[in-house]
Amino acid sequence: MAFTDGMHKRLAAGGVDLKQVQFYNSKPFKLRRVSVKADIGVDSTGAQNIKSKMLIELIKIKKYTPAVCDSVAPDGIYLSFEPGKDKSIFFKITDPNRLAISYYNLYSEEWIESLFNYKGKAIYKGKEYDLIRITKKSRIAISRKQSFSINKDIKTLDGVKVGKK
Repeated sequence: MAFTDGMHKRLAAGGVDLKQVQFYNSKPFKLRRVSVKADIGVDSTGAQNIKSKMLIELIKIKKYTPAVCDSVAPDGIYLSFEPGKDKSIFFKITDPNRLAISYYNLYSEEWIESLFNYKGKAIYKGKEYDLIRITKKSRIAISRKQSFSINKDIKTLDGVKVGKK
C-alpha cells in the first residue's frame, strides 16, 4: 500500500516513530556511478605510459525491497535500503498542501526521460550517483494490517411496574 502524507500525519499524531515502520519501494530503480582514473608516467625508455581504469558501480534496488527511515525532512523522508552511514535515498512528498492524496516519490531535482527509462541524480555514500528508474513513479509503500471489532452490550429490559423500583 502506498505511503501517503495522511498516513504520516496519523502515525505522528499517534506518537509512532517512523524509524519503527517497515517501508518498501513500490517500483525498482538503480543507482549508478562511473569513475575513471588515469595514471600517467614515463617508463625506463622515456615513453609516456598511461594506465586508465574505469569503475562502474551499479546498485539495484528491486521492487518491494525493505527499507528503514533514516531521517525525516519537512518535505520528505530519507530511506536506507542497506545499513551504514550516508546510505539513504530521498523520497519527496508530491504536494503536502493539496487536497488530493500526497505520495512520497523517489526524488531528483530533474528527471530526464529517455526511450527506455528516466534518469536523475542522487547523493549516496557522499557521492553523486545517476538515479535510473524504468517507470514514471517510484513511491514509498508500507505493509499495513488493519482490524475492526464491534463489541455488543445487549440486554433485554423487563420493564418497571408501579410501586416497584
